[in-house]
Amino acid sequence: MLTRCASKRCADVRAARGGAEGGGDETLTYAEVKERLNLPDEDVTRLLHSLSCAKYKILLKEPSGKTIAKGDAFRINAKFTDRQRRIKARPLASCRVSGQGRIAG
Repeated sequence: MLTRCASKRCADVRAARGGAEGGGDETLTYAEVKERLNLPDEDVTRLLHSLSCAKYKILLKEPSGKTIAKGDAFRINAKFTDRQRRIKARPLASCRVSGQGRIAG
């Protein structure tokens, strides 16, 4: 459900910028993503981790790595492609969020 909501919000941002290609260079900080999605820290961290650190890297993260910190920045991966028409990027429910906003296995 979170992924569907975030995908719709990403589509809204791209549409406001003039199509799918226009939003690829916008970089958002963790705080900006949290504010736009209006979700709690734990959900934002899980969602961003699944979209930037899992099998499908739909978002690019700076600095790169496997942990999500509140100082990270994200942008749409314009080079992302997949042969499937639909993919499932599920939030990682089995991970815990530590006090520093990082995913702990």
